[in-house]
Amino acid sequence: MAKKIILVIFVGLLIFSVIYALSGEKTVTTSSDLAYQAYQRGDALRKKLYYQDAIVEYEKAVQIDTNFAMAYAGLADLYTMHDRKDDAKRCIERAVSLFPLITEKERLIISIYHSGINEDTQSRYKKRQELIQKYPNSLEAHLYRATHFMEGLDYTSAINEFEKVIDKDPGYALGYNMLGYLNYYIGNFDDALLYIKKYSRLAEKEANPHDSYGEILMHLGRYDEAIREFETANKIKPDLFFVLNHLGDVHRNIYRFRDAIGYYERAKDKTINKHQVIIADMQIAFTYFFAKKMTKSLEILQSIGESEFDAEFVHLLYGLVYIRIGKIDLAEASLKELDENIAKSLETAEDSNRVTGEQLNRAILAAEIALDKGQYDKVEKLYESALDNVRLPALLLINYLYGDACYRMRKFDKAEKLLLSNLENNPYHTWSLFVLSQVYKEQGRIDDQKRTLLTYLSVVSGADEGLEDIITARKQLDSLMEL
Repeated sequence: MAKKIILVIFVGLLIFSVIYALSGEKTVTTSSDLAYQAYQRGDALRKKLYYQDAIVEYEKAVQIDTNFAMAYAGLADLYTMHDRKDDAKRCIERAVSLFPLITEKERLIISIYHSGINEDTQSRYKKRQELIQKYPNSLEAHLYRATHFMEGLDYTSAINEFEKVIDKDPGYALGYNMLGYLNYYIGNFDDALLYIKKYSRLAEKEANPHDSYGEILMHLGRYDEAIREFETANKIKPDLFFVLNHLGDVHRNIYRFRDAIGYYERAKDKTINKHQVIIADMQIAFTYFFAKKMTKSLEILQSIGESEFDAEFVHLLYGLVYIRIGKIDLAEASLKELDENIAKSLETAEDSNRVTGEQLNRAILAAEIALDKGQYDKVEKLYESALDNVRLPALLLINYLYGDACYRMRKFDKAEKLLLSNLENNPYHTWSLFVLSQVYKEQGRIDDQKRTLLTYLSVVSGADEGLEDIITARKQLDSLMEL
């Protein structure tokens, strides 16, 4: 889900933000300098991810020049993001009507957005390919190629494209941001942090560089530093949804569940569309799940209802909760709904990234159902298939779930291998540390258990009171200290 959100946020703004990146000359068609200045201000705000502020400037641009096609297209994309679909369609149709007045490249870019707004994925793909063929060395071509590689999880090729973008325009700040994320995804952690620092220097006093830096620090287990970065981002531009959402994530990772839910609730109050509302609710339900408050998790899931957004993750979480409360028949019903979603996605030729995400969630839920039924060979096959289709940071969750399953199947060597793999990427991954300590307990490896419990308890030192795992860990450590 994280990767999908990043793609949704960045793919649109990346293209618009390169329109005038290489020079001060106008590269979009408008007869008005004032309109162009408003467009530039809107574009600058868009690159900062200050979308509502950007809308105001784009609206000024089209008021000044009613024939400003690219400004209408920018508005259409932002209106879509804000669930203003009728306004989006009106603006994109107006942009299309102005084709006789604008350049071929502008027409292609607007056609791509027209296809996206009208949910015509095949047309959008064809128009992207046409732009790449006609302008192979343009920044837009490199960005569309990078998008294609990202959707296919080919992050190395995506990095190559973004490096070409940076070569063309060393001042293109968002390129460094994406290079930071992409290098993290393939395990180049030092390079990831270095690129985000470069992004920060180019986008000084913006919120997003601090948020991006904090997110990577969080995935690396540097939680206190991550919190400081997120709080800095929130001071620069208060109440951005994604910043509040990340503050929830980092507090959940260190068992501060009440704080996490508070941040998700605040994020929910600052949403710009229905999709973000559902994301916030899912995060709250997921937090209650990890806090072992299954009734509360179920209540939140039921409040979401039927939704076209991230339905596969909702069904997965439903199923996991049902397993924990002993309702395996309802978990199997959730699995059936996931299967129906996958079949529908394949029939309607939705993007492969979406289908792969559904299949991943399906594998997790099927594995947990098989575990509950004692079908251990099936558990391993399903989790191995999941590992084939996942990258960081989602890999941390899959390794944890698989490692926990192996622990419960008493396959301790396999559990240790999976959990240690997580700790190589994040030495303070709390969920993995706790389960690993229990693996060592079952193996009678007292020194390893003691060391792991000490690390675990130090990371969750500020956790909510009364949590079962922490009570267990403290009792075990006290017992070991007496030996």
